[in-house]
Amino acid sequence: VETGENRYQRPVIFTEAGFPSGAHANRQPWNGSQPRVMSLEEQARWYQAILRTFYDKPWFEGLYWWAVGTNGAGGPQNASFTPWGKPAMNIVARYYREEGR
Repeated sequence: VETGENRYQRPVIFTEAGFPSGAHANRQPWNGSQPRVMSLEEQARWYQAILRTFYDKPWFEGLYWWAVGTNGAGGPQNASFTPWGKPAMNIVARYYREEGR
């Protein structure tokens, strides 16, 4: 990503990023039909990884989180992509509030 930014000198926005609330969330995260054992912690780890990797890069302008509605629907019993009410949302909130961008 940084190589492309260096070449074209354009800020980068990821138009889609997100992980399901299940084990192996990084493996085919787009595959909603893949059965997964619920793992809120793994979803949070992948949210953390993407933010830790890109958030402080000067060319990184942000991202659109996949399946994050505006109504706050979700919660720890919800196995979908939404981070609402789950540890992943705590990661997002910490970066957006405390990381000083």
